[in-house]
Amino acid sequence: MGLFSRKKKASAELQPAAQTVDTAEELHALRAAQFVAFAEESIGIAAGQLDLSQPSLRIIDDVLDQVQRSGAELPPHLWEGISSYLMEVARGEYGGTYKPFEGVNPWVLVIGEPEFQLGFMAMGKVLDRAKNGQEDNIPFFYEGLESMVQQKKNATLT
Repeated sequence: MGLFSRKKKASAELQPAAQTVDTAEELHALRAAQFVAFAEESIGIAAGQLDLSQPSLRIIDDVLDQVQRSGAELPPHLWEGISSYLMEVARGEYGGTYKPFEGVNPWVLVIGEPEFQLGFMAMGKVLDRAKNGQEDNIPFFYEGLESMVQQKKNATLT
């Protein structure tokens, strides 16, 4: 039994009303896709720039920088969408499964099981970036993941 082994079903309030999902992986993939569509339509990000790649995280960081500079709170739909996008980039690169957690990290992406257990807690970091600015830079945060995966560390990245 690992640190993130508690089981909980994706709650109805987290699921988009228009679509039903069966797994946490489907939920986060859907949220990430909805964020991309929103960003292209409403924020003016060119189609294809948000391609679930590590370089695209700079765009995410720029969006969060705009929120921070405006002094506004990060709206819940953007928090969920950007967080899911960030975790889907990591899941695409390193694999992993989503597990429910608590507080500002209601979901954690657990990478490396069963060989090791690395918890990627992106949701709190997204909130921190929108609130604190560059000290919580998203690309820098993500870069910390690579060495931890290579070392097969049992750790939590927050």
